[in-house]
Amino acid sequence: MDGKKYVKIGKAAEMIGCSPQTLRNYERKGIFVPEAVLETGHRMYSVEQIEKFIQEQMGEV
Repeated sequence: MDGKKYVKIGKAAEMIGCSPQTLRNYERKGIFVPEAVLETGHRMYSVEQIEKFIQEQMGEV
């Protein structure tokens, strides 16, 4: 990919403090969309994207 650190949906959910299903729901609603989806269908989230999302949810941005 582009040099960023990426994690799969399970790790992303763990970092955010929700379930993978919640992230799938967020994706469907356009709230939090993975930066990449591999040919295998795995959703990939950048650590930078996750950290920004957490900050926004905490109202720190």
